[in-house]
Amino acid sequence: MRFFFLVILFAAFLPVLINAQIQERDTLSPAESSVVSGIVPFSPQGPGDPVAYMARDSKVYDNRAGIFHLYGGAQIKYQDLILDADYIYIDLNRNLAFAQPYPNEDGELDGFPVFQEGNQTYYANEISYNFVTSKGRVEGAFTRQGDLNIHGKRTKFIGQKDSENESDFIIYQQDALFTTCDHAHPHFGIRSSKQKVIPGELAVIGPSNLEIAGVPTPLWLPFGFFPLIESKKAGLIFPNDFEFSPRWGYGLSNVGYYIPISDYMDAEILGSIYMRGSWSLGGNLRYNKRYKYNGSLNLGYSVFKEEAQESTDILVNRSFRINLSHRQDARAHPTRTFGGSINIETNQFRNLNFNDYNNVFNNQLSSNFSFSQAFPGRPFRLSATFSHSQNTQTRQMNVSFPNVNFQMNQIFPFKRQQRTGSEQWYEKISFRYSANYQNRFQSADSLFLSPEFFESSRMGLRHTASSNAVFRVARYFNLTPSVDYNEVWYIKSLEQRFDEELDIRVDTIFSPDSSEFFLQRDTLSFGNFTEIDRRGFESYRTIRGALNLNTQIFGTIHSNRGFFRGIRHVVKPNIGLSYSPDYSRESLGYFEQLPFIDNRGKRDTLQYSIFRDGIFGGPPTGGPQMLMNYSIGNTVQAKFFSRRDSSINDVNLISNFNISGNYDFNRDSLNWSMVRMSGTTRAFRGLSTITLGVMYDFYALNDEGQRVDKFYWSEQGKPLRFVMANLRINTSLTVDRILQMLPFIDQSREGSSVFDMFKNLSINHTIDFDLRPDNPDGNLNVRSHFISLRGRVPLSENWGLTFTNIDYNFTQQRMTYPDFGISRDLHCWQMNLSWQPRRGTYQFTISVKPGTLDFINVPYRKSRVDGFTGF
Repeated sequence: MRFFFLVILFAAFLPVLINAQIQERDTLSPAESSVVSGIVPFSPQGPGDPVAYMARDSKVYDNRAGIFHLYGGAQIKYQDLILDADYIYIDLNRNLAFAQPYPNEDGELDGFPVFQEGNQTYYANEISYNFVTSKGRVEGAFTRQGDLNIHGKRTKFIGQKDSENESDFIIYQQDALFTTCDHAHPHFGIRSSKQKVIPGELAVIGPSNLEIAGVPTPLWLPFGFFPLIESKKAGLIFPNDFEFSPRWGYGLSNVGYYIPISDYMDAEILGSIYMRGSWSLGGNLRYNKRYKYNGSLNLGYSVFKEEAQESTDILVNRSFRINLSHRQDARAHPTRTFGGSINIETNQFRNLNFNDYNNVFNNQLSSNFSFSQAFPGRPFRLSATFSHSQNTQTRQMNVSFPNVNFQMNQIFPFKRQQRTGSEQWYEKISFRYSANYQNRFQSADSLFLSPEFFESSRMGLRHTASSNAVFRVARYFNLTPSVDYNEVWYIKSLEQRFDEELDIRVDTIFSPDSSEFFLQRDTLSFGNFTEIDRRGFESYRTIRGALNLNTQIFGTIHSNRGFFRGIRHVVKPNIGLSYSPDYSRESLGYFEQLPFIDNRGKRDTLQYSIFRDGIFGGPPTGGPQMLMNYSIGNTVQAKFFSRRDSSINDVNLISNFNISGNYDFNRDSLNWSMVRMSGTTRAFRGLSTITLGVMYDFYALNDEGQRVDKFYWSEQGKPLRFVMANLRINTSLTVDRILQMLPFIDQSREGSSVFDMFKNLSINHTIDFDLRPDNPDGNLNVRSHFISLRGRVPLSENWGLTFTNIDYNFTQQRMTYPDFGISRDLHCWQMNLSWQPRRGTYQFTISVKPGTLDFINVPYRKSRVDGFTGF
């Protein structure tokens, strides 16, 4: 009976004992933790490193089959590999791990496998991996390499060790799609049957077909490769434009090669070519070293060929440009700076190669590149510059190189190092010195760097020394005596010669019926002067003395109540005397006399300066000069109380209003100069800048409108005669700024309104008046009046309207150069249309957004030579 009871008890607990061998739950209760973790018990012949596991729900170990089951949020880690899925089982006998999704409470598959290796992540429907051979198989794989999304139907990856014994994978795929679209169902892609991917380096594909919205297109590639490395790597640059021009033919635009030179520098070579012989070639070099410097160099050369409209001749236009930019970090060197920009072009390079407003309408180019060196502890500074200015309409170019300047800052040579007692008058004497060497070339831009360009060189060296002192007089006045000395050196001077040959113009005059004609001769001159460069060292010296007296007068009004809280008026009167000697004396040799007799027998003498064409000019003409100069500066500032934040704000009513003129003691008449008045102020909360200029005269006019030595007071009983006035009002604002100024717009509102669409629009309005007594009916004359609009308007989430430049000239009653565009965001694609109606050009593209596959685009455009006036 006792034995029978033991048999019954054993049979009842047998399932529990067996299950205890198969299922080992966590020792903690579910309320404390439901996560199980540990090390997978592989045999000694298994993986060399431990494989850690973790599961959110449970684990089951089938001892007989040698299989480890992980359920719910399962994860295994091996070296730098991490595999996540809702269900993972591990075959301990074959060293394999299998991962797949698991049905949730609704019966839907959930927790799809995610495989991570280093910084690479792979998503899949099913994954299997061998820990010993480092091989794996994936069904329905998805991974992202750089900006490329790779969708593979079947994938096999093989692990390998690199030189540093770190694992990596080579991936082989079948029926994969390469795309930059991140949509679940990509809108486009390149599909190929076989691929090989080295993560982080390269993807090589076989015969491939472009798909759009899952539909194959007729576009095929025999093979392809896509760089996946995030660091720089040399490679081809696909053309971003395929176009057809009726005059230039079919063409490829911006095709080239990329070269990573170092970690701090890279370069690219780009070119465009057309079937009818036109082409262009350019290079871009970029460099950047942190905390040191950064910059770029851009070179371009273009040759455009087209048939002449009235003949079969081929017109060839060659042009090039140089763009250099170098910026030194402020922390790079404490005493030395080097940098600037150079922007030079010939034969209207931008006008031929670009159609946008900034490149077409801006006809001024300039460059400035400099080097400077300070000397710590010393008042010296050395600088050298390259400068250039160019007008692309007149085709004139000025280049200054080198310009070297040595400067000594202001010093007080007589100031005592250790002062005892009060400061002596001679300690206030200061001294400055500078030396400036300049060399300038001037020619047409088509002659840049030609022999004619270098022959136009003008150079010189100028020394400047000055000394002054400031003394306090009668407590409120500053008395400043000063002396300025200049000395200029040249290596060539000017010589004038007289040519007695007549200058005759011959015109052909026809009869009314054009049956007869006769020649009419007109003598333009009875001789001409020719200029000859005379080589050899020449120099001149000038000296000028001055005495100035100035002070400041303050006038204030205070108020403690209301909106207006006060006003302050500052007056800065200044009066001075200056003197310079006569430099036209024959003993100095600065001026020469040329006696001549013209063809009429008339005798005369020409006096000229031998330094007239010098880069620094020559000494003053007209004998000794003694002037009395006067000026009165004015600024007016007001204070207003703000109820918004209970603060007091300062407002400049008149930023600067100046009255100036002089009296010349050496003139025999008309000693007083015209009185000039100029002022600047801002209005409408700083949106508008108002500039005013007015001129008055002490003297009257005769019947011919010429100034005569009679005061206007004696003729008309008024102290000054009005000469002219100029008023310029410039207003710059954005729509956002206008909304902030409108009291009925609630700036604290949440959400968007129709006004938000126009916040980025900027409006500029300029009007320029002048008023002269000889204007018709004495009215204001509008010299210029235009308004311009720039910015972007987001019409919707995906549509946008861009105003590169929309302006209207009211005086000419026409638009100057409209340039605008429309854009549409197509998720991974984008559509752009830009149009320049006046130039007759447009460009339309539907292209993949910038990235690895941005060479996929559908362009169509009309260039400068194929312009039209509308659609």
